[in-house]
Amino acid sequence: EEIDNSLDNIMHDHVCQVYVTRPCTQQEKQNDLCRDARKNEVDKTLSRNLNANYWRDLDAMLAQMDMVVLTCPRTPETYHLMSTERLARMKPNAFLINTARGDIIDEHALAVALESGALAGAGLDVFEREPAVDAKLLGLKNVVLLPHMGSGTLETRSAMGMKVVANIEAHVHGEELPDRVGA
Repeated sequence: EEIDNSLDNIMHDHVCQVYVTRPCTQQEKQNDLCRDARKNEVDKTLSRNLNANYWRDLDAMLAQMDMVVLTCPRTPETYHLMSTERLARMKPNAFLINTARGDIIDEHALAVALESGALAGAGLDVFEREPAVDAKLLGLKNVVLLPHMGSGTLETRSAMGMKVVANIEAHVHGEELPDRVGA
């Protein structure tokens, strides 16, 4: 709710609109569930709170946006979600921001798009082969590169610490870990 309110304030202060989409998972594709738009919709309450417009088709959405912000998890379906083809669908005056996972973007394709002027700019907090960064990106003036510090707020780090404490307590009591990482 706190995040919703912060985003809502940003949107109203900057006269922005929020557009959201969610790609089909591999299982949904295999079961032919992608044809039903309702299966792909994002949470209606969140969309309503953010005054967000839902787009079923990511490719169609990309062609209309001035700024695309990636906040999705890394899954088999999101690997190189922003491929050469998808980057080419974006407007030449558009900006791409990635605070999610590095390999959601084909970093080499992004460097080529930025270098050629096919894309206006990018902001990256994560990288495809972190900590390594595509050498082309390092020399470009239309990209901002951060050392994976987007979560570096007092509130986030405190919440992360509390998740560790909850996992330790669960382990000590023989309970299922609330935030299990890995297998």
